[in-house]
Amino acid sequence: RLIPITAENCPRDYALEEVVDKYKEITDSRYGKVLTRFPRAYTHSSRKMETELGDLMAECMRKQLGVDLVFLASGSIRKESLGPIITLKDFLEVFPFEDGIISFNMTGAQLRKVMTFLMREEVFDADAHCEWYQISGNFFCEYDRGTREILTLTMFGNDVKDSDVFRAAMQEYHYLSMNEYMGITIEEIEQNGQPEELAVKGQNVLKEFFARNDFIKLDGKPRLRIHNSGPADSEDGENLQSE
Repeated sequence: RLIPITAENCPRDYALEEVVDKYKEITDSRYGKVLTRFPRAYTHSSRKMETELGDLMAECMRKQLGVDLVFLASGSIRKESLGPIITLKDFLEVFPFEDGIISFNMTGAQLRKVMTFLMREEVFDADAHCEWYQISGNFFCEYDRGTREILTLTMFGNDVKDSDVFRAAMQEYHYLSMNEYMGITIEEIEQNGQPEELAVKGQNVLKEFFARNDFIKLDGKPRLRIHNSGPADSEDGENLQSE
């Protein structure tokens, strides 16, 4: 039979509460530690578009790893905003995944192939499940949905040439699944040299960067500009407005 939960049937156990409170003090002191601050809260309103928080986290990871380019799985950012004060608890709730980080060489031709795949029409279907990636700074891609062509592709302000080689990094799970998620095989990538594990836990990469840097600002430079039909529609297709 069911017994109602009342003070009479379930008296408080003050001794147990005291023990629990001691553990709570320990966990609060750890997870309540402030890692860093942002000027304001940055948002991640959708996993299928470029976002403020996605841009920021991908760029912080790039700087910490010392690579040219980072693809950060959009779905691994689990909350819609972060900041302006970021505690360890806040950070772990936003980015709970611990998979490793793999770096690899990617040619300009391969980067163009990947971006063309990521911009396929299926991605723009709100009901379709597609992987999307937040991309670090010093990168810009302009894409025309009408012609399904990349109009502009630059790295560090320079047009990407097919023969260029960039050091890229991404989470291990997505590296191992890049044929499905990025439209390119590991075998193609390994033609440029062997990949390298840069970090056992990607979570630690961001945590260490946050702990060493304060008042981290978004650069305000969009990585993508998408035209729905032609260049005249660029403002309608831009995923992230500059601040």
